[in-house]
Amino acid sequence: MADDPTHESAPIDRAAWGARFGWIVGASIGLGVGFFALYALETVALKGRADATAVATKLASVVVPACFLLGAISGHQLGARRGERWYKALGVAAGITLLTIAWVLLSIAR
Repeated sequence: MADDPTHESAPIDRAAWGARFGWIVGASIGLGVGFFALYALETVALKGRADATAVATKLASVVVPACFLLGAISGHQLGARRGERWYKALGVAAGITLLTIAWVLLSIAR
């Protein structure tokens, strides 16, 4: 089919893909913000307490998923609203974000 000059490929729905890319970027940023918030809580706000790690661990089950969902929903909304114009930028940001997450996971796994 790729060699057939009469075959036209389907047009790209930039708004839909913008929303998807926005979701990926927002979820990744939300995940990072959740981890950073817990790190700051444990090392700054609860500094000196004997049970700082236990408190941060208990809060992690709520804070990280909440930040992930908030980021994903916000990113999807932004991508759905501005996806037509920001399609390429959101796609590049999603790719960079996914590659960064893969690099971090590979670095941790070493």
